[in-house]
Amino acid sequence: MVAIWGCGPIGICAIKWAFLKGAKEVVAIDAVPARLKMAEEANPGKVHTINFKEVKNIPGKINDMYPGGVDVYVETNG
Repeated sequence: MVAIWGCGPIGICAIKWAFLKGAKEVVAIDAVPARLKMAEEANPGKVHTINFKEVKNIPGKINDMYPGGVDVYVETNG
């Protein structure tokens, strides 16, 4: 399980990279709905999104989705 904060061009590349390296699922975190939609549509059923403007406790949300948390966290906001 990989969590990627930021779904701009670098974040989308990081999502692709995560799958190439064997990730089964990715949590994509951003505040721009169009970016979150792009991440989901590029990898249907494998990318789960969180809009950080709507969810205040991101670590708690991820832990709810994946008890024990994620294996890798990548920040791509620059």
